[in-house]
Amino acid sequence: MSAEDRRRHKAHLDQHIKDAQGEYHYIGDWYAVAGGWRALLPFAVWSVLTTGAVIAAGCVDFPGLRNTWYVILPYLAAICALFAFWWNAGRILSGGGRLKTFAWEKSKDLIAPLAGLMIGFLALLCVTSGIYLIRHESTHAVAFYALLLLGVVSAVFSLRSFKAQEWEKV
Repeated sequence: MSAEDRRRHKAHLDQHIKDAQGEYHYIGDWYAVAGGWRALLPFAVWSVLTTGAVIAAGCVDFPGLRNTWYVILPYLAAICALFAFWWNAGRILSGGGRLKTFAWEKSKDLIAPLAGLMIGFLALLCVTSGIYLIRHESTHAVAFYALLLLGVVSAVFSLRSFKAQEWEKV
């Protein structure tokens, strides 16, 4: 990593100053969501529903999730995308509708691609698990598919509710 990259990577540290007692204080700009923390509730609810559906799908006794690589890998990829999504969504939600500039700028650009990635992996999981069911002539996967569908739909609504929010510099 070059010196320029390190400087750009740690530029947010310039927005903190040390006072006489040795404590650091943030002096940079803040971003706030219009409508306060209540405007974040739809995003939070849909994100929690997405998480619950994806994790519950992994708990269903679907035979392909035990021993079939082409079903397991898309599920693991969806879980990884879900974790990365929550890393950034948690940053946005933990601020209660008010975030420091560097936190807002890092998270806002990653929510949509990570949600899209998660939706894509869940769709791929539907296809690969369907292939498994056709190959093994099994039909007992209603709960698994219902949870995957719920995960996809709630991720779409989570993304829509995030995009509908208006953030402004305060």
